[in-house]
Order: sequence, then structure tokens, then C-alpha cells
Amino acid sequence: MNQTTRPAGVILKQQVETILGAWALTSLAVVVLAAGFGFALWRPLQGETGFDLSVFWVAGRLWSDGLSPYDIPVWREAFGTAFPDFYLHAAFFYPPQSWWIFRPLAAFDYELVRIGWGYLAVGLVVLSGLILHRAAPPEHRPDWRITALCLGFLLLNDALGNVIFLGQMGAWVLLGAACIVRGLWRRELLSLIAGVALLTLKPHIALGFLVLPMLMAQPLRVFAWMGAFLGLLLIPAFVVSGVSLPVDYLSGLRFYSSDTHNAALASTGVAHLIVLVSGLELDRMAVALGTAAAVALCLLIGRQSRAEDPWNDVRVFALGTAVLIALASLHPHDTLLFGVLLFLAPFMRLPEALLILFTTLVTMRTAYLTKILELFGAPGDLQKESIEALAYLLCAIGLLALSGNRRSGMRLAAGSSD
Repeated sequence: MNQTTRPAGVILKQQVETILGAWALTSLAVVVLAAGFGFALWRPLQGETGFDLSVFWVAGRLWSDGLSPYDIPVWREAFGTAFPDFYLHAAFFYPPQSWWIFRPLAAFDYELVRIGWGYLAVGLVVLSGLILHRAAPPEHRPDWRITALCLGFLLLNDALGNVIFLGQMGAWVLLGAACIVRGLWRRELLSLIAGVALLTLKPHIALGFLVLPMLMAQPLRVFAWMGAFLGLLLIPAFVVSGVSLPVDYLSGLRFYSSDTHNAALASTGVAHLIVLVSGLELDRMAVALGTAAAVALCLLIGRQSRAEDPWNDVRVFALGTAVLIALASLHPHDTLLFGVLLFLAPFMRLPEALLILFTTLVTMRTAYLTKILELFGAPGDLQKESIEALAYLLCAIGLLALSGNRRSGMRLAAGSSD
């Protein structure tokens, strides 16, 4: 089999073993994975308090007391009482289905939740890697050392450190993407629906992927099951808040854009680059809807008539994910979603895999990279989000360009030999 037709994971494994020997790849995998676990397991033990986790914990306490976190006066009083020294969020912005994750937090002391949440995030990242490794048919799975390298790089990534530091939801979103890949590759309806449900914890991420049933056989049936499942997830929050829940939730969202932590310069995406160059700040709702339309268009255009080619659907989802990360206004912790591309890279052609690996390395420690670039004349106020926004945009453009090339497009090559 010609090298240009083999997956990148196979090429990397054989080249390293040929040049340096089999022990080199094993040693590299062990060192990177050990470093990743060392950093990830050390991070939750630091004394910082999860800025966003406090929001989740207070919401859980309100739900446990039979109160609605979407009632703005109730929310502000409860949060101000529990965390008087913290920045007061004007409203609770997370969707009603978050009840299933936040309500159990109320049973524990906050400090225990803070430490446990960090380790849970690490566990979810590892679980996502295992799901993605085993989602492919056995004959297509990369060598375990290649998967170990991908996992190690992701554990070292600043996005995971940000998830742990703030107590955010990035690991849950990554798990959702992994479940979607498994659902598409194995044609498992439950995995696909569970993955979409996890993505809806961040509605601006999930919106464009709601057309995913179009990639499955009998899409109307999949839409019906997905709608029913998502509806069931809303029931507990409705029981507490009553029929006013939709109005209260949407009413609270009007404060989202006015929060300085949600400004374009504090996020990645094209909106960040536009405000950086022109000073024009785009409306976040317009950015979210535009991104969702672009992702949905990418999925629908990429969908082909080859219904018996599950890898094509995985490929299309990977492209949609790259487009989402490039366009959407995401906080750094949300970019942990890029990990799904990293785990899929060994299945891709070498040009796509190298582009994803390069983007991963560039965005791994952008705070340090800004300091290095300043030594070579970069502006002293250069933000790490600026580097990440540009890197993800160039990656998406590159993947889209390569996917249109029949020789180098993101098609799966079978076999791990030759």
C-alpha cells in the first residue's frame, strides 16, 4: 500500500520504529502520558477556587431547596450569600438539562466538590480517549502508543488546565463529541443522542450539530428519539421552575453579553480577530447563529450518498467541529473540544494529521508562546486568545481545503500493515 493512502498513525509508527527502533515510540508514549497525568493530577490540588464551579454548586443548592436558579433575584441573593467575595454573575446562564449534573453537587461541601470536579474532568478526558480509540473497527484502530501520545498531549493542554482551574464543563463537551463519533461510526443511536445531549450543556456549541440525524439512516426516526430524550432531560428543572422556566431562562440570557468575561477579546474565534483588527465587536447571538449555520451547512454538504461508509460521517463531523472551533466565540476551556480532532488524527491522511498536531502544539501553552514571541518583537499586550483564534482558523481552512482534494482528503485507509 502506498504511503499516501495509509493513515497517519500507521505511517508515524512505522517511521519511528524504522529510524529509532520500537523502543523509541514506546518510551515517547510513556514519557508524554506520564507527564500528562502528572500535570493533570497535580492541578486540582492547588488552592485556587473554581470561579465557574461556584455557579454550578449554587445552582445545585437552589434546585435541592426547590428554588429556581433562573429566578434572577433569588439567584443573586443565593450566590452573593454563598460567595460574597466572588464576582456576582448577573444571572444563571446554563440550560435546564444541567440539573442532572449540578443538582448532585449540592450533597457535598464546596471544597470537596472543587477537588473532585478536577479529577472528574481528568477522568472524562481519559474516558473520551478510550471511546474514540475503540469507536473504530478493530482493523482500523491505531497502535496503543499513538493513542497514548494523543492522550498525553491533551492532558498537558492548557485547555484542560483551564477547565480544572475554573471548574468548567469542557470535559463533558469532549465526552459528548466522543459519543457522537462512536454513534456515527458504529451506527449506535443511543451513543449519538447521548453525545448531542452532552453538547447541549453548551447551547452555542450544540446548535449546529442538531442536524446530525441527517447523517444517519432514517433521520426522521433519529430526530424523534433525540427530541424525546432531550425533552425528558428538561422535566426536573420544569418541576422546580414551573411553566415560566423558558421565559426566565431566556430573560437571564440578556445579561450574558454584558458580562466582561464573555467579551470577544476574552474568547477565541473570528469575533476575537475582528475586534482585534477593527475594534468592531460583533453581537454574540449573531456570531452563535452564524456559526451554527456554517456548521450545519458543512455537515449537510459533506454528507454523501454512501450510507454504508460510516467513516465519511465521522470525517464530516470532524470538519464541522473544526469549523465550529474556528468561528465560534469560545472561552479557552471550551477549546478542549479540539481534542476530538487530535484523537481522530491517527485515522486521517498524513497532511491532515500533521496540521492537527501542529495546531495542538501551538495552542498547548499559548501563555508561554506569547512571551517567546514578544522577544522577537511581538506587541507586549499580545493575548493568548489571539494566537489560539488564528491557529484554529488556519487549521479549519487547511482541513477544508485538504478535504476537497481527492488524493489527500480525510478518507480512512484500512489496514495497519504494508
